[in-house]
Amino acid sequence: MPAFEYAALAPGRGRVEGRLEAANQAAAAAALRTQGWFVLRLAPQTDPGSQQSSGLRWPWQRRIKARHRVFLLGQWALMLRSGLTLLQTLETSAQQAPTPWIRFQLEQLSQRVQQGHSFSSALSMSSGLVSPFVVQLVRSGEVTGQLDQVLDRAARALERQLALRARLASALIYPTIVVLVAVAVAVFLVVKVIPKFAAFFARRGAELPWAAKALVGMSAWLVDYGPYVLLGLAGSGLGLWLLRRTHRGRLAWDQTLLRIPLLGTVLQAALMAQMGQTLAMLLRSGMNLLEALHITAQSTGNLAIRTRLLRAAELITQGEPLDRALQAPELPRLVCQLVAVGQRSGTLEEVLDEIGQFYDQQLQAYIQRL
Repeated sequence: MPAFEYAALAPGRGRVEGRLEAANQAAAAAALRTQGWFVLRLAPQTDPGSQQSSGLRWPWQRRIKARHRVFLLGQWALMLRSGLTLLQTLETSAQQAPTPWIRFQLEQLSQRVQQGHSFSSALSMSSGLVSPFVVQLVRSGEVTGQLDQVLDRAARALERQLALRARLASALIYPTIVVLVAVAVAVFLVVKVIPKFAAFFARRGAELPWAAKALVGMSAWLVDYGPYVLLGLAGSGLGLWLLRRTHRGRLAWDQTLLRIPLLGTVLQAALMAQMGQTLAMLLRSGMNLLEALHITAQSTGNLAIRTRLLRAAELITQGEPLDRALQAPELPRLVCQLVAVGQRSGTLEEVLDEIGQFYDQQLQAYIQRL
């Protein structure tokens, strides 16, 4: 009997993950629902041998770039819309793969589909070919029979995320470079230039004003203790890096980033734009709210926002409306207020999409100010 891996929300227990055996996927889902659990993810358990063969480490293997994912999704949507079958689409895509590793993954994907796996199930077994967000969209497209449209929407969504990240990078990189250059110039002046002027005035016997004396004293201190300062900064940086590798450390770090003046505002705008657009697209694809919240949380890079969205999903299972479930210091009050309006009017998808567009425009305004 085939085995299935599942993730579900259990009343009073939160998220539960495990494995069960059933005649088929529908029977496995029914068995979970009879316990009062809400199914979040259900997929056939991958065979260890197939994992080993698909997880081979080729010398040229690299992490698949986001622009390659956009290219693949758009290519699949175009070929399916043109009348090609799924197998023909995958075979043609493998022949035109941008890298050997992607070609290998596409060939493995085609073989799984030939063996009887659904397209979404075969994608979930691939090594990072697409994100879980895309897998869920493909699964909904298989149910509705609109696979080409779903793939096209997924490509457009991923393209918007790339543009959003590019704008965010442009907002932060230039000010960072300016600050680093300014600090380097200031250190050079204090360590190299000021000591020479101090020696010159000392030979002249000139009396310096208090501000100049303070600057000369700081220069002398920095020359004497500069190496220790550098070691301290390096140790602090290493400690922060190690702390961020822990769950609590990364959560505290991400929460702190959102509270930093100006920087936190820019990051929050970028996260809200991504959250609104992703949730709107998932709900339009026919996905239920709980599953959409979980997938949106997994696609969010900030752990504080991710934790809040997962907590919101748990509160919804306890009867809380979405606007109250989202209330948290990490999320703007405007988002909760607009979500409440969308729930009352039955236009939640449209409101979430407008939230994403609004914060995208806000992000562009912040970039111009920077």
